[in-house]
Amino acid sequence: MYGVGPDFEYTIGDPVIPIGPDVADQNDWWFRGPEARALKPQDGAVMDLPAGGKVDFEIACHVDWTSYGDKTTDPNAELSACPDNYDPDGPLDDSLLSGCALAIADKSDIEEVGWDDLAVFSVNHRCVRERITTFEIPERMPACTGNNCVCAWLWLANNGTANFYMTAFDCRITDVDDDFARPILPPVDPVFCPDGDSTCEPAAGAKRPLYAYNEPTNVVWQGNDARPGYHASWSFPNDGAQNDIFDLSAVSTTSATSPHTPTTTSRVQPPTTIPSISTSTSESESDYTSLFDRRIVRDIHSNHVLDL
Repeated sequence: MYGVGPDFEYTIGDPVIPIGPDVADQNDWWFRGPEARALKPQDGAVMDLPAGGKVDFEIACHVDWTSYGDKTTDPNAELSACPDNYDPDGPLDDSLLSGCALAIADKSDIEEVGWDDLAVFSVNHRCVRERITTFEIPERMPACTGNNCVCAWLWLANNGTANFYMTAFDCRITDVDDDFARPILPPVDPVFCPDGDSTCEPAAGAKRPLYAYNEPTNVVWQGNDARPGYHASWSFPNDGAQNDIFDLSAVSTTSATSPHTPTTTSRVQPPTTIPSISTSTSESESDYTSLFDRRIVRDIHSNHVLDL
């Protein structure tokens, strides 16, 4: 991952701290800011994402509970991600899980990745809960046009403090069937649709990540009980591979030049604003957000590390 030195050295700041809220300059929060973007993955690490396959991440509130720590939790346990942080009187309410996502940009240089380049390709609705979190990779994913792509892991808190995470890592798509793969459509902003509102049309096709709590934003604030997250209410109804993101009218990727055609590579978004929100928490909200005061994400197959 970007922004972490050898042996988890946090010389440019602790990556477990949320990004923002209320950061006014996009350059200061994009992939955790310029210093994080400049500190590239150690040893040139690139994560392989097999088209049509799956990748497993370890997600925990502390590295001690991962396979890299000395208090590794049972992956079959219901609360294996954060065993000491959940309510001891009962299981975690699934309605508090906001989901997390993986997004990809067909750029080999992170400084060339802009607002319209990243498209969400995989979602896990149960994130963050189990230590072993699986992400499905769409089978139509095209190969990166360069030596690698740039990917992001994204998560937002569903309650309490306005937590936003956008952690970068280099990636590449493997096991690509060039005759079956298709370019990714230009991404659009997710749309919030309240439960039971049959007149609301969620966003379809490839979608941008949810950029919330900082400026600029693509999230229209709906209130504390409808916070943005990677689930059905915010245009991500499908748990797993996002198979609707491809341009099926395009020719096979053997003659395509890019997984999607961005309209701009600028990190400047039109001036959509989000109303100011309180970042204070009630006692119950603080209890919940304490679950994620520290989280470590690792790809257990290739030892790539996302310290979140």
